[in-house]
Amino acid sequence: MACATLRPPGAAAHGALPAGYPGQSVDPKTDPVIGQWVRHDLAEAKKLLDAAGQGDGFSVPYHYTTVYGTAWKLEAEIIPQLVREIGIDFQTTVDDYASVYQPKTFHGDFDGVAFQLQAFPDHGDYLTAMFTNPQDPGRNHSKVDDQAVFDAVDAINSEIDVETRNEMIRNLQRDHLIEPMWYIPGVVWQLGWQGFNKRIQQPEAWNGNGRGGEQVFAWPWWWIDDDA
Repeated sequence: MACATLRPPGAAAHGALPAGYPGQSVDPKTDPVIGQWVRHDLAEAKKLLDAAGQGDGFSVPYHYTTVYGTAWKLEAEIIPQLVREIGIDFQTTVDDYASVYQPKTFHGDFDGVAFQLQAFPDHGDYLTAMFTNPQDPGRNHSKVDDQAVFDAVDAINSEIDVETRNEMIRNLQRDHLIEPMWYIPGVVWQLGWQGFNKRIQQPEAWNGNGRGGEQVFAWPWWWIDDDA
């Protein structure tokens, strides 16, 4: 069960996939299927541990890197404090980015759990990269290996009608992604927008690494206001 303690008031909540993608995101605050798993409920979380035979808690290795900025590092440090409330003890290892995190941790080569950075301009990209091809050294950090998910993602990638495709993405989150929760949603990061004066002809498309600074994908969409 994900914890929503850190989410700013009024902010969109992440579910099985990130918030903020029109037609594709499913808000756990309004969707009962997603919402039952994404809430701050210590009592229910402890019941899940009991049901799994871990009622006394357990320890687990925990990996993250610090290169993504101060906000990223702060959340990485707060998460162990939150899970400790239900008896899970994160044994922290700060991975060196160049020698450990990028060649190993980022590609799923780690013990325990890891706090990862990932962003795409469309949920279909999340699904393809993070929920398929478990044998390839790509972005499937959790080594998801579920044929039902593979088939659903293939169908989504083959669908050309936007509304039908978006509905398939929403249903996949409810039917196959939220209960196993291979990726636990973060609770701090939100979509950001930037405005430019119309005199600017060529904004720089690269804009930092994301969570610790600004957007990961800075320019997936443009809005042009000729009257501004």
